[in-house]
Amino acid sequence: MRRLVLYSMVMYAIALLAGCGSGRVQQLENENRALRQRINSCEERSAKIKKQRDELEKEIYAMKRGADYHYSIGCDAMNDDSGGRGYELAEKEFRLILQKWPASPVVKHARERLAEIGRQKEKEIRHIQEEDRRAE
Repeated sequence: MRRLVLYSMVMYAIALLAGCGSGRVQQLENENRALRQRINSCEERSAKIKKQRDELEKEIYAMKRGADYHYSIGCDAMNDDSGGRGYELAEKEFRLILQKWPASPVVKHARERLAEIGRQKEKEIRHIQEEDRRAE
């Protein structure tokens, strides 16, 4: 954009030095004014785009923190000694991550934790079935 302004100014100077008539000078001034308006318009659009980019970066950061937060809650619930309730809460938190933040880097770990919860559930089911067989 600055090149356009420089170009128009150089052309204007050349026209003056070459002894152009006032009609040509007026034409160059009009072109210069139009170019300045284009530059201002582009700078305004650039400022708007930068503002939108900053807002999107803030949203992405907030979304990433949300996934991290829920992953932390899920891990804490798994480590809690409250029996099945901890695993239920953990499973809920990890599924929420998969649903709301599918592009988060935490998704891989959440899937691993869900698989671990699934294995734990299967283990508990087998244990209950064994107890039922013994009771019979």
